[in-house]
Amino acid sequence: MRSSRVFSNLGYVGAVHMIRIALSLVIGILVIRHLGPEAYGKLSVALALAFILGTITSVAPNTLVVRELTNRAAGDANTVIGTALALRLAAAAFHVVLALVAIVLLRHDTEIGLAVILVAVGSFGTAFETTGATLTLK
Repeated sequence: MRSSRVFSNLGYVGAVHMIRIALSLVIGILVIRHLGPEAYGKLSVALALAFILGTITSVAPNTLVVRELTNRAAGDANTVIGTALALRLAAAAFHVVLALVAIVLLRHDTEIGLAVILVAVGSFGTAFETTGATLTLK
């Protein structure tokens, strides 16, 4: 009974992963065809720059938060989650500042600069991933 449930869940996760990969491929092809070589090149530069800066500002990984939640008393969970959220929000703000500095220093054109800033501002959404992932543990 238990092993069939495990295989069922494994099949579900695998199918969802394959669907996500297929959709990413189709959407990527459509975006490339729509933008053309020059605009897609600018988008690629902007995404690369924003994601490089994003790795510099990534703090409080989910595994660290989960470890702290399992090692501490139940009353400390809100403190751990709140601290992780505050660190992630501060890192997202720093990501935006780094993006602005990189745009000024590298002197890219306006389209690339706006794209980098938009992606950097989107990093505020990832700050709440920690909260959502750890709230399910409670």
